[in-house]
Amino acid sequence: MNYNFKKSRLFLTVLGIIIATQFAKAQDPVLSQYFVSPMLLNPANTGVMNGGDIRAVAQYRTQWTNIVDKIADLNVAIDVPFKGRWGMGGYFLNHSAPKGIGFTNFVLSGSYDITNQKQKNHKVTMGLQLGMIYKYINPDNFVWGKQYDKEIGNFDTDKPSGESMSRMGVVLPETNYGIAYMHTDQRHKFRPYGGFTLMHFAHPRESFYGAKDSRLPLRYVGYIGAKYIVSNEIVLEPRVLYTYQRKAMQLNVGAEASYVIIPGQLNTLLGCYWRWRDAIVPTIGVEYKGILFRMAYDINTSALKEYSKGRGATEFSLVFTGNRLLTVKPKTSATDIMRNKVK
Repeated sequence: MNYNFKKSRLFLTVLGIIIATQFAKAQDPVLSQYFVSPMLLNPANTGVMNGGDIRAVAQYRTQWTNIVDKIADLNVAIDVPFKGRWGMGGYFLNHSAPKGIGFTNFVLSGSYDITNQKQKNHKVTMGLQLGMIYKYINPDNFVWGKQYDKEIGNFDTDKPSGESMSRMGVVLPETNYGIAYMHTDQRHKFRPYGGFTLMHFAHPRESFYGAKDSRLPLRYVGYIGAKYIVSNEIVLEPRVLYTYQRKAMQLNVGAEASYVIIPGQLNTLLGCYWRWRDAIVPTIGVEYKGILFRMAYDINTSALKEYSKGRGATEFSLVFTGNRLLTVKPKTSATDIMRNKVK
């Protein structure tokens, strides 16, 4: 089977970026709306919510669809508070890339509130996550250098690749630890929060070739933000995220504004984020009776924009926050829970 050389070169360039992103000196994939699923960001956020006793999140993301076959991320998470100080939950995260590259996470998450319960102005929680990561790769779907036919100037996938992999999949333990702070005094209009997470602290081996010196790199995550209550209708929320993993860093800076149209029923939000050397990400959302729908679109600004024409990723999120009976009218709407609205 023959491939046009120009298209093959573009494919190999993008494929190299994908492989580097997942298996070399780069980051784990990060959702643009990272704050929508707090437990995915920091285990210390598990079960931490105000006004409800269950949170369910679904997120779906696709990117670079005009360049290669679909690259997709799916996250499903659910968490609950438990006996005052505890939080429990879990999430499923799947990342798939073209030609059989990807991983799947199954993780259980727990948190504990270490704050003195006699005061209501601050909250400090610690969290731990334990689970598994299944990484897989299918080399039969790749185009290799030895398959390039100089006589015709194209790749021929019928030719032997000369490559041999001892393992097509690997199962790793997932271990994450985090600590988080929240200012919870509802008398204040300005309420900062922040946290730190150490991911993959078990540092397991991840080589498909069985190499003993190849380990899943530690990932450090730090974030800060604040809710500023402008009025009973308007809330501003700036956010900063910084992650570092094996000499690669990511910096996200941005803010959102939410506006109440019908108290307790209909709320809207609008925001924009900048991901350093990568993308500008506008966001929009609407919440109706405790169900929040959000959308984000990545406008690519990196060197890849030459091929992507600026079209980076589309990401959808659906969040339900309410009570465990899942009644039609939850105790508090999702947006009101996020803002800890002044009464």
